[in-house]
Amino acid sequence: MLAFLRLPGHPARVSPAAQPHRSATLLRRIAPVAVVAAAAVAFSSLIRQFALPAAALDRVRELQQAMVWIFGVAGGLALVALALVRRMPERVARGVPVACFLAGVGAYLPFSNDDTFIFARYARNLAAGHGLVYNLGDRVEGFTSPAWVAVLAGIARFGFDPVAGGKVLGVLLGAAVVAGIFACVHRLTQDTTAALFAAAAFAMNQLFLSWAGSGMDVALFVAWEVAFFAIVLARRRLDVAVLALAAIGFLIRPEAYLIAGIVGAWLIAREWRVARGRAVRWAAVLAMAAALPVAARWLYFHTLLPNTYYAKRYLFRREGIGYMADGANYLGWPWVILGLAGLGALLRREGWLLAGLAAYAGYYLFAGRDVMSFRLLLFSVPLLMIGLGALVATVSNVRLRQALAIAGLGVALVVALHQMATAPGQLAEQRGHLYVAGNSLGTFQCDYPAGLYLARHANPDDWLATDNIGVVGYYGGTKVLDLLGLVNRETRSEALLAQMVAQRPRWLLCSTEPGPAGERWVIYPVDVHGWAGPLYDPVGRWQSVNGYARVLLERR
Repeated sequence: MLAFLRLPGHPARVSPAAQPHRSATLLRRIAPVAVVAAAAVAFSSLIRQFALPAAALDRVRELQQAMVWIFGVAGGLALVALALVRRMPERVARGVPVACFLAGVGAYLPFSNDDTFIFARYARNLAAGHGLVYNLGDRVEGFTSPAWVAVLAGIARFGFDPVAGGKVLGVLLGAAVVAGIFACVHRLTQDTTAALFAAAAFAMNQLFLSWAGSGMDVALFVAWEVAFFAIVLARRRLDVAVLALAAIGFLIRPEAYLIAGIVGAWLIAREWRVARGRAVRWAAVLAMAAALPVAARWLYFHTLLPNTYYAKRYLFRREGIGYMADGANYLGWPWVILGLAGLGALLRREGWLLAGLAAYAGYYLFAGRDVMSFRLLLFSVPLLMIGLGALVATVSNVRLRQALAIAGLGVALVVALHQMATAPGQLAEQRGHLYVAGNSLGTFQCDYPAGLYLARHANPDDWLATDNIGVVGYYGGTKVLDLLGLVNRETRSEALLAQMVAQRPRWLLCSTEPGPAGERWVIYPVDVHGWAGPLYDPVGRWQSVNGYARVLLERR
């Protein structure tokens, strides 16, 4: 009995027999690392065996069919876990949606969209000591994430394939995102049912699954976003950790300025009520952290914004409302409305969550429609999932709350299984979760063999003019004149066309389209057949199963 009595300031003594054994403590610390390492090895093996272009399309489709069954089993286990959640340790409940995510992402691992290889070429040049350049000697920021280029460059520096390494890292980051959503909802609601429901629903989101395994920077940014939400919910004030994470976000994607700005303003306003001097100091530090990447960009690239902004700013103006409406249709209006309702219920406590979603809405209105279907929309989905979890937690009756969570997750599972099962036959649409796979299929059946041809027959100093520059640029190794302007300092299509006509590059890679007088050669957005016909000869033609057709031309 005396063991439970202690004076103020004196901790109670614990019997040595009651203390955990050192081996058990060590095992608990090593186990997560071992699980992560095993997952990385497993997904590396999956990528080596099934990723395009090494694998035949039939093998990829067999993998997709198998993953539908595996994902269905994992989703069923998530429903069982919701039914038994009150008897389940929180650590186990947290792992269930992560397992669901890992079971689903395998169906999309074989596919890498064309822009993944733009990152990979920048990373390869950086690892080789040429700097942040796409064409050697030409400093143009044709990417949106300096941090992701640096990560891929580190992978390449150690002799690994940056594309495969990026895909494995994306899977691990995706698993962390799912666990992070669980943690955010649990901290907000103190309810395991709501947290498990929200995390599992996000783990079943096919849009996120397709991008997590693509090798792009999407998984890194969403992981930062959820980590930022979690640390703000835990600390609820500006401190070194929050500011450090905000500074890291500024290097990951430009959208981090939106989230860090909204959250920072909310935290500074709270601090202002208590200590105005400290609030001013934190605001100054946050502003300096935001300004440093801009200053570095100006010193290295001599631009204030990434070149991707200048290249795309005229493509999709005044389409933001349509983009949001299409995105809500894709996600499902009921989910969007319920997520908004949940964030509305948190308005007094955590108003910055709804403000963050409003900031994304304004961003979509400004940016318009994205080339990569609903990729930007994905950044707002974690907020909607947190809102869904918060809404479930408002149901006071425990059994009713559990039943609603099971019903909602059951609907999400049915929709996810339908999307995954029908995806192989709908890749030509390239919409939502179909974009990465459809784009990958076209580029690897057309641009990849064109890149191999260039690697055999072209010189490194030759110029290639084209529009989709990722795969052909990565494997071909030539200098690239991008008619979309992503990696060239000139971004206006008229000026780029004039440059192509004046320069007469040795190689052209065009899309082929039927015309009234026969085949047309198109480098988006220009029909170049009339100019190129007398000057160039076709040296290779390829067509994918989803209708994408390309022709490689060599100057006479």
